[in-house]
Formats: sequence, C-alpha cells, structure tokens
Amino acid sequence: METIEFKTTIKNGTIRIPEEFKTSEGNTVKVILLFDEQDKSSNSKELLSVIEQMKKANLFSDIEYPNEWQRKLRDKWK
Repeated sequence: METIEFKTTIKNGTIRIPEEFKTSEGNTVKVILLFDEQDKSSNSKELLSVIEQMKKANLFSDIEYPNEWQRKLRDKWK
C-alpha cells in the first residue's frame, strides 16, 4: 500500500486532492482523517450547537419507552 500525505480543508463534505496526486484517479483508497487541535475545538462547539438545536426540536418526545426503542434499533443491526 502506498501512502501519501497532504493538508486540505473539508468543504461541504468534500476533500480536494492536490493535482500531483490525481494520477491515482479511479483507484480505491483508504482515508484516515487527522484533525488539527484548533479544528477539533471548533468542531466540538459546532457539535454542541447541533445538540442544543436537537433538544429544542424535541425530536424524541414521542418515544414513550426509550429503552425499548433503543433495543429495537440495536436488534435491526444484527
């Protein structure tokens, strides 16, 4: 397996591959994302914001028995 390394910014869920690595077009690749420490903290803030929005939206308010609901979801994964 050949390994290359470059830095880029994720935009709209897309990772741009620099021109010098585009010769591998069509190949299957394994992608591992490593975030800079500063990016991680901003991602944490965004995640907390999304969680707060979800709380306000009461997305799960119609679930009468949460434990049973979770068990059924896990059973679907088997």
